[in-house]
Amino acid sequence: MVKLAARTWVRSHGWLTEALRKRICHGIYDGARLGEFRRQHGRVPVLLAIPPMSDVNGALPHPGVRILQTVLRDQQIPCEVINYNLPTANPRDPNDHLIRAIRELEVRILGVSTYSQAIRHTMESLQRIKRACPEVTIVLGGPHPTESYRSLLGVRFIDYVCRGESEESFPRLVQALLDGRTAEARSIPGVYSLDREATTVRGVPAPFIDLPKFDERNLLRYGFRPEELKQHRLFRGSHGTAGANYWPVALVRGCPYDCTFCAAYQMSGKKLRYRAVGKVVDDLQYYHDAYGCRHFSFIDDAFTQHYDYVIDLCQEIVDRGLKVYWTTDNGIRYETLGGGTLLAQVLARKGIASCDELIRLMIRAGWRGTAIGIESGSARVRKDLVRKGGSQLTNESILDNLRALKRVAAEERVYLYVNGFLMAGFPELPLPQGKRVDAETEIELEQTRRFAMELRDRRAIDMMNLSIVIPLPATDLWDCLTIAEKARVLTKCVPAHHPDRAAVTGAVDRVVGKYGNDLEATRYQEQPEAEFWREIWALSDETQILVMQSYDDFNADSAHNIELKRHDRDKLWRYREEVVEEFYRPLGMKLKMLRHVLHRSHGLQDVLAYLTLLCRKYEPRTKRRLPA
Repeated sequence: MVKLAARTWVRSHGWLTEALRKRICHGIYDGARLGEFRRQHGRVPVLLAIPPMSDVNGALPHPGVRILQTVLRDQQIPCEVINYNLPTANPRDPNDHLIRAIRELEVRILGVSTYSQAIRHTMESLQRIKRACPEVTIVLGGPHPTESYRSLLGVRFIDYVCRGESEESFPRLVQALLDGRTAEARSIPGVYSLDREATTVRGVPAPFIDLPKFDERNLLRYGFRPEELKQHRLFRGSHGTAGANYWPVALVRGCPYDCTFCAAYQMSGKKLRYRAVGKVVDDLQYYHDAYGCRHFSFIDDAFTQHYDYVIDLCQEIVDRGLKVYWTTDNGIRYETLGGGTLLAQVLARKGIASCDELIRLMIRAGWRGTAIGIESGSARVRKDLVRKGGSQLTNESILDNLRALKRVAAEERVYLYVNGFLMAGFPELPLPQGKRVDAETEIELEQTRRFAMELRDRRAIDMMNLSIVIPLPATDLWDCLTIAEKARVLTKCVPAHHPDRAAVTGAVDRVVGKYGNDLEATRYQEQPEAEFWREIWALSDETQILVMQSYDDFNADSAHNIELKRHDRDKLWRYREEVVEEFYRPLGMKLKMLRHVLHRSHGLQDVLAYLTLLCRKYEPRTKRRLPA
């Protein structure tokens, strides 16, 4: 009955939001009233847009973009944000709406944050926008521009790319452009552009920002206009296990680990940098008082890495009597709450009797859920193919640690959900010194399946995500490929009948041919890939976008399409579907998921928004969203 109701809602969701859109849209999201917005708020020289993602429905808000808006406004530069992941805007086509906004608000600089999975759609949209608004300067930032900036610089409608943390580089770029100082703009650290005459990239990395300096002026805090908040509350969707009340807060930047599938360090480095506990809790208090927000998601990659910080933060929340709830949906490491000498020393110094008491303190401070990066049921895969680093635990130890979380939560009479992250399809991993780590085996795939069911049956996790391994740009899984293998991945979406197919093939042949029989020397080297993109830059914008389409497979639901030295892609897809189906098949699991939806919702709107997300799936070859 629940599944039938969910399917009915998913099928009707489109026309319902369409009907609402024609009558109710607020602030900058209503294209028919942009003139009124302009008269009320004045010109908007800088507009930040978040393009629609295929696997996100209503993510609220985007912390990086919102922080940039705060910094610009602090410098007296008017700036607005439009999040096209909200279910609707008026007009519904994001491109039409954005063109209207640029024209009506006299936008001079359009900043766009994007991911690899949305790159083709984003680029096609920006090409259309540049044609309609040729005077606007387009700047790209975010994960994909940071990790694979060369793939973007060749198209003629992209003016600049900001890599890494942009809280200092982007405002400097904006101020220089608004003042007409173009030459200076090209020399700002963190800002990259293409010198077309010399076919060379201009740009050097920017230093990571000084968090205390920004916190002194509350610049890491983001805000909403009243009409923006109305729009989000009316049309909000859901985000992963966090539900419809997703409100991300960053406490820590950086990650010290070297997981082969992750490039998080590219954005914020490997050294952990912490915000002051008092400033973080001040922000939680502000969001609570200003927007009525009580549920937060701490989005850090290494939140539990230093126990002193966790304890101080939780104690500050408790001491202030702040009634907020928070989750760690980006994941914490399974070994960080399971004992060890370091933890024992910290607990003794802080006067906490045991790890159970630490978990109890976190729960009393508002902890209500977490994701855990389990990755695999095979110890070899975790150690040699994932290279998680830190303590290497057995499956039984991992299970005991997770059961401890659930046990203490039950003692506190609190629902604390645990979402297990698992992966499959690890390819062979060539190492820099010439050695190789064998790909994941059939036996190890079966170990992961069995471990997932054991974690479920022993009530260590409440839900599970199983992803096919993705060789994201700038990760070891990508860098270990030869230039021939990278080129095959990056050009597979160019059809054989395409007019530029011969030109693309010729570009690949020239780059690969340069290395002859020495292709092994191109692993873990930047120069061959730089040469590949230099060849691609000579092609038309349309052809470059077609090459970028390959990045669409850098998505959890279609990553099996990327051909690597691993199991057949159809087999990997069937494996994933069968394991997920088996995990959620028991009636008890269906009831548990319904309970989770109800716990993470505060009204019928939230329940329906959450079911919309959970009851959709993707057709893997087309990435078309389908009702479950």
